[in-house]
Amino acid sequence: MRGIISILLLCLLITSNSFATIKLSKGIIRYTPVEDKRVVYGKIDCKGSIYASKFLKIWMREFKSIYPNIKSSFDFQGYEQGINALINGSANIATTSRKIRVEELKLFKEQKGYKPIEVKVALDALAIYVNRLNKVEKITLGELDAIFSTTLNRGYSQNIVSWKSLGGSDEKINIYLLDRTTGTRSYFQDRVMLDGEFKIDSVTEDGYTTISEITDRVADDPNGICFGSVGAKNFGVKALSLAKQKHFPSYRPSPQNIKNGKYPLTRFIYLYLDVPPDKQIPIFLYEFCKFVLSRDGQDGVLRVGGLPLNPKQIGIELSKIKGE
Repeated sequence: MRGIISILLLCLLITSNSFATIKLSKGIIRYTPVEDKRVVYGKIDCKGSIYASKFLKIWMREFKSIYPNIKSSFDFQGYEQGINALINGSANIATTSRKIRVEELKLFKEQKGYKPIEVKVALDALAIYVNRLNKVEKITLGELDAIFSTTLNRGYSQNIVSWKSLGGSDEKINIYLLDRTTGTRSYFQDRVMLDGEFKIDSVTEDGYTTISEITDRVADDPNGICFGSVGAKNFGVKALSLAKQKHFPSYRPSPQNIKNGKYPLTRFIYLYLDVPPDKQIPIFLYEFCKFVLSRDGQDGVLRVGGLPLNPKQIGIELSKIKGE
């Protein structure tokens, strides 16, 4: 009987994972390599987002298989590391899971005299995860702010500390947080808490660096809650539907709702490049960006559980770069 139940649960997990059925748009074209591959050489130094590293690793492996003279160096310790490395010149690509901050952009411009090139390379969303046995199915941005913050910038009169306030059990909400160096945590703080402060004293556990680690803990805790990139492969948790405000429609973080922008916490994955405005992008960086934004590169996004850009978005991003 236990074996039958396990099989049924596995089947439910597979059929409910709508991300597994996503296909690339027919309008995305394949990458055409440079005829003389010897002219594409150089070293790609990439630092930044831990989450985005899964995309960069597969892109670089396949790009280097096309151009054997490409060298690479990776170090993924968080979005701040990537932006700082771009500013101090120890990286020529910074990866982030959120848009560069105004103050970071100002610092870069003060140091360099120009802005970095921003290229969106994949679509993503931040999901709110609770234990699968939790009766709560939906939540608002204001309620999230009241759960996670001390500042209550979205207007709640007091903190939410019990699931009963959300229509669940009369149990204390246990908060699990990603590490403060992650772009996902910074994005949540900006978009959900309106740059408020986390209620650190009430956090159950802090410092997780991957979505698998943090959802494993919530899967073991009936009263746990966390946030992280959409598409977590853990049957012990579920993603809540999310509404912008009370009485507004709530939306699940499904591929369709993310693509059409209805899900409130839709975001992009970014590459930031250090290229002076009076110079063209070196050919090796130009071809790398072209590969990432091609059918081949966006197929890699799908293979590691991400969401590809659509042809219109790709066209916009390609217009930002000009090769030698």
